[in-house]
Amino acid sequence: MKARTAASLTALVLLAACQKLQWEHPQYGTTRLEADLADCDHVALANSYRFGPADPMLTAPHVYRLPGGQVVADPVPTRSYSTYSNLGELRSFCMRSKGYELTPVAESD
Repeated sequence: MKARTAASLTALVLLAACQKLQWEHPQYGTTRLEADLADCDHVALANSYRFGPADPMLTAPHVYRLPGGQVVADPVPTRSYSTYSNLGELRSFCMRSKGYELTPVAESD
Protein backbone atom coordinates (compact mmCIF):
# COMPACT_ATOMS: atom_id res chain seq x y z
CA MET A 1 0.00 0.00 0.00
CA LYS A 2 2.74 2.45 0.96
CA ALA A 3 4.78 1.62 -2.14
CA ARG A 4 1.77 2.26 -4.40
CA THR A 5 1.08 5.60 -2.70
CA ALA A 6 4.72 6.63 -2.98
CA ALA A 7 4.78 5.65 -6.67
CA SER A 8 1.59 7.64 -7.32
CA LEU A 9 2.96 10.72 -5.55
CA THR A 10 6.24 10.44 -7.45
CA ALA A 11 4.40 10.22 -10.77
CA LEU A 12 2.27 13.23 -9.83
CA VAL A 13 5.31 15.31 -8.90
CA LEU A 14 7.08 14.38 -12.13
CA LEU A 15 4.05 15.32 -14.21
CA ALA A 16 3.71 18.63 -12.38
CA ALA A 17 7.40 19.38 -12.93
CA CYS A 18 6.97 18.98 -16.70
CA GLN A 19 4.10 21.45 -16.92
CA LYS A 20 4.92 24.89 -18.30
CA LEU A 21 4.14 27.82 -16.01
CA GLN A 22 3.82 31.55 -16.57
CA TRP A 23 3.55 34.58 -14.32
CA GLU A 24 0.08 36.08 -14.15
CA HIS A 25 -1.31 38.88 -12.01
CA PRO A 26 -4.88 38.38 -10.70
CA GLN A 27 -5.78 41.99 -11.46
CA TYR A 28 -3.65 42.86 -14.52
CA GLY A 29 -3.21 39.48 -16.19
CA THR A 30 -0.06 39.57 -18.30
CA THR A 31 -0.32 43.18 -19.52
CA ARG A 32 2.50 44.46 -17.27
CA LEU A 33 4.48 41.21 -17.24
CA GLU A 34 7.50 42.22 -19.36
CA ALA A 35 8.10 45.48 -17.48
CA ASP A 36 7.71 43.81 -14.07
CA LEU A 37 10.00 40.92 -15.05
CA ALA A 38 12.66 43.37 -16.20
CA ASP A 39 12.28 45.35 -12.97
CA CYS A 40 12.55 42.20 -10.83
CA ASP A 41 15.61 41.03 -12.78
CA HIS A 42 17.26 44.36 -12.03
CA VAL A 43 16.27 44.25 -8.35
CA ALA A 44 17.50 40.65 -7.99
CA LEU A 45 20.87 41.44 -9.52
CA ALA A 46 21.26 44.65 -7.52
CA ASN A 47 20.52 42.90 -4.22
CA SER A 48 22.32 39.61 -4.81
CA TYR A 49 25.43 40.79 -2.97
CA ARG A 50 23.44 40.86 0.29
CA PHE A 51 23.04 37.08 0.26
CA GLY A 52 26.64 36.17 -0.45
CA PRO A 53 28.90 34.64 2.16
CA ALA A 54 29.66 36.85 5.15
CA ASP A 55 33.39 36.19 4.97
CA PRO A 56 35.17 36.68 1.67
CA MET A 57 36.97 33.69 0.24
CA LEU A 58 40.74 33.82 -0.02
CA THR A 59 41.98 33.21 -3.54
CA ALA A 60 45.37 32.14 -4.79
CA PRO A 61 48.06 34.78 -5.24
CA HIS A 62 47.84 36.64 -8.53
CA VAL A 63 50.53 35.47 -10.98
CA TYR A 64 51.26 37.46 -14.13
CA ARG A 65 53.93 37.83 -16.79
CA LEU A 66 55.70 41.13 -17.45
CA PRO A 67 56.31 42.30 -21.05
CA GLY A 68 59.98 41.23 -20.73
CA GLY A 69 58.92 37.64 -19.94
CA GLN A 70 59.55 37.76 -16.19
CA VAL A 71 56.91 35.93 -14.10
CA VAL A 72 55.78 37.84 -11.02
CA ALA A 73 53.54 36.58 -8.21
CA ASP A 74 51.71 38.88 -5.84
CA PRO A 75 52.36 37.19 -2.47
CA VAL A 76 49.30 38.64 -0.75
CA PRO A 77 46.17 36.61 -1.40
CA THR A 78 43.23 38.65 -2.59
CA ARG A 79 39.75 38.46 -1.16
CA SER A 80 36.94 37.43 -3.44
CA TYR A 81 33.33 38.37 -2.72
CA SER A 82 30.83 36.20 -4.48
CA THR A 83 27.22 37.13 -5.12
CA TYR A 84 24.18 35.00 -4.46
CA SER A 85 24.09 32.43 -7.22
CA ASN A 86 20.37 31.80 -7.49
CA LEU A 87 18.97 35.00 -8.93
CA GLY A 88 15.82 33.12 -9.92
CA GLU A 89 14.76 32.86 -6.29
CA LEU A 90 15.21 36.59 -5.78
CA ARG A 91 13.27 37.34 -8.99
CA SER A 92 10.46 34.97 -7.93
CA PHE A 93 10.25 36.66 -4.54
CA CYS A 94 10.02 40.06 -6.26
CA MET A 95 7.30 38.88 -8.66
CA ARG A 96 5.27 37.35 -5.84
CA SER A 97 5.59 40.55 -3.81
CA LYS A 98 4.09 42.42 -6.77
CA GLY A 99 1.09 40.07 -6.64
CA TYR A 100 1.98 37.70 -9.48
CA GLU A 101 1.30 33.97 -9.31
CA LEU A 102 2.70 31.12 -11.38
CA THR A 103 -0.15 29.60 -13.37
CA PRO A 104 -0.11 26.63 -15.78
CA VAL A 105 0.05 27.47 -19.49
CA ALA A 106 -2.94 26.15 -21.42
CA GLU A 107 -1.73 23.59 -23.98
CA SER A 108 -2.71 24.29 -27.56
CA ASP A 109 -4.14 21.42 -29.57
